[in-house]
Amino acid sequence: MPMMKAHIQSGHTREQKAVLIGAYTDAIAKTLGMPLPTIRVMLEELPPGASGVAGVIDAPLTIIEVFMMEGRTELQKADLIDGLTKATAESLGVFGESVRVLLHDMPKINVGIGGKSAKALGR
Repeated sequence: MPMMKAHIQSGHTREQKAVLIGAYTDAIAKTLGMPLPTIRVMLEELPPGASGVAGVIDAPLTIIEVFMMEGRTELQKADLIDGLTKATAESLGVFGESVRVLLHDMPKINVGIGGKSAKALGR
């Protein structure tokens, strides 16, 4: 079920984005033990002038949000944060320090799969 959205700055090639999506998918699969068909990754490109760090427009930044069902251990979460940060740095050539990862634990009753809650499906 993990779904993630990465807010990245514009200007990367289609190939870079394909590598990044693959690296994110691999990091999620590896750290959470999820089958590939359950993993969803979205990239959202920030146009020039639409982001800033410490008041500096277009300063390097990547913000990653991961929405996943509750129940992951602290170690799994730490490994996921590390894996996604490394995937970003290696795929886009940015410093890991410019990457922020936000993990959202979702109660199973709040996750819908094919019209039913994950809880109702016994997940």
